[in-house]
Amino acid sequence: MICVKIVLLLVISFVCHLVTSATVYQQQSDNRLTTTNHDTNVNISTATPTSVSGATTSGTPTTTAQGPLAVEECTSVRINLEQSGLKLDIPQIPFNGSGVCGEGRSCCGAKIEAELKKSATMALHTFLQNNFVSVRAMLASTASALHVNVRRLAVKSEKNTMNVFEEVYRGMFADVRQPLSELYRTLAEYLEKAEIIPTDLPPAVPSNDGVLLEASVMKFYKELFPLVYHQAVHHLKAQDFTPNYKACLKEHTESVAPYGTIARKMANNVAQSFETTKVLLQALTLGLEVLNTTDEIMSRKEENSDSCRDALLRLYYCPKCLGLASNVKPCNNYCLNVMRGCLTQQRTTELDLPWSNFIMETQRLVKEVRDGQLPNIGEVLSGFSSVISDAIMYATLNSPDIATKVQEKCGTPQLMENSTIKPNNEVNVEEAIKNVREKNQSTTNLWTPLNSFLEALDKTKARGFYANLAELLCSDESFAETRDTADCWNGHRIGEYTKALVRPGVDAQKYNPEMSWTAAEADPRIGHLSDKLRHMRQVVVSRLSEKWGLESDSLIKSEGSGSGAGPSGTWPSDDEEYEPPYWSTEGSGSGDRPDPGVLIDGEDKTVKVAIGDTPTNSNNLPSDKRSSANRIGISILLISTVIIFI
Repeated sequence: MICVKIVLLLVISFVCHLVTSATVYQQQSDNRLTTTNHDTNVNISTATPTSVSGATTSGTPTTTAQGPLAVEECTSVRINLEQSGLKLDIPQIPFNGSGVCGEGRSCCGAKIEAELKKSATMALHTFLQNNFVSVRAMLASTASALHVNVRRLAVKSEKNTMNVFEEVYRGMFADVRQPLSELYRTLAEYLEKAEIIPTDLPPAVPSNDGVLLEASVMKFYKELFPLVYHQAVHHLKAQDFTPNYKACLKEHTESVAPYGTIARKMANNVAQSFETTKVLLQALTLGLEVLNTTDEIMSRKEENSDSCRDALLRLYYCPKCLGLASNVKPCNNYCLNVMRGCLTQQRTTELDLPWSNFIMETQRLVKEVRDGQLPNIGEVLSGFSSVISDAIMYATLNSPDIATKVQEKCGTPQLMENSTIKPNNEVNVEEAIKNVREKNQSTTNLWTPLNSFLEALDKTKARGFYANLAELLCSDESFAETRDTADCWNGHRIGEYTKALVRPGVDAQKYNPEMSWTAAEADPRIGHLSDKLRHMRQVVVSRLSEKWGLESDSLIKSEGSGSGAGPSGTWPSDDEEYEPPYWSTEGSGSGDRPDPGVLIDGEDKTVKVAIGDTPTNSNNLPSDKRSSANRIGISILLISTVIIFI
């Protein structure tokens, strides 16, 4: 009996296996059928041509993806061109011919196309000048406002300091006017030089301006020392010192150190703040020189090649000559290719890398000074009277020590007969200085123009300016299509623009599909301007060396050596490639055609969808289908086992 039950159990197990296998087989068949249908649907859908209809108006023929249809009459073409400011001898009816705008019937013959080329070239020059004007105005207004504000602060500072001597240190006033005026005149002349960019680049970075500025301040304190020593030590004596004794005091001012560290700190702050301000003014002036020169270069008509002029005509006027609706605009990538090609042939885009790095460092320096991380020339000038008064007070309080040192260097004071010095006023020095400063308080805000400069940098897109010129034009909705659409002029018809978008740069533009590359020598002035920008960038970075220490020095060395490696990759040298963010979303610029997709402009570009391998065993089934088949077999086996043993 037991043997019979075992045999029955084996038979039932075999049947369960057959049922499970049958279920798996059926689901495999279903999966193959689904895959086949999906593949068939993809091929069918992608093999169907997609046509894009052109915008039509009354009297304007329809244009499809197969090409422009012949216009019936040229009235709409003439009106369209007149709306653009062009009055040309347009025929009443189209004629057969060939030209830049294509072969077939057209309203624009060779003579009219020649006029339209001139107009398109002039339109490009006007656009470029408008963009140069905005950046140029930003630099010019900032430089002018900064220079004017510094001059006003300097005049106010000199007046305050003179008033302090007149009202507090009356005994020194007559003799201090000349050296004090000389100090301010030296500082004013120093800033005047900032408006002149030397033709030849100086060999050293940084310059020795700081040493000269410090020497000017220390010279003033030397001239002041005989007056201070008389008032501090010999204030009871009415006679003045002899010229020889004054000369001895001036000669040993540094070793006697009557002002402690006050004079040296003031000299250092004056040197740093004035040199930084001069660098800022020079940077702004150089920026203007670069813009003016490149504007002149790009405005020369001969700089545009025949290929560029043809491309501009095809881009802007051919749609009008073919009678397309006036609201049809060039496709965005098509516009970019044409503009980049024309601008690159002029070779001014080679300035973008040194220009962008120069602007970046100038922006950093402005922020450093504005935020007080470097000496502020406004605060330095405003504090002249207080600092000089502090130096005099220090000498007065330390007169015994000073007298001992002077006795060692110059001996007993020698006085002039028949000479008198007025005593100082008996006043509270701190209160008197405070009153003078409040009475002559300046309302000039030195950093207002620099704050405006920082804001304008972003608005005008000054950084990346030369590489961005094409983007600025093609992002104008009145000129080119900015939407991702196929309802635009692609150079041949209304339809999607499928050619590769080529990035800026001479090497990449050799593969521009919209024009033949014309090798041309760059204007020698462009190379010279590039050198000036690189040098000025190093000068600007050198002004940050007080804060950044060795880091700024290493930056200068890395750029000069051409290694292309700044410290920790923070600062790109001019030899490194500078990529604005908008490149990251564009193609590689290699000139390759786009990957095949749907049918575009009549070209067969069938999509090939990768379908997974057809399942060959139950392990290739989805988990929910495998578990369903297994549950059926197990259920039959369990039920049969229970029945047998009952």
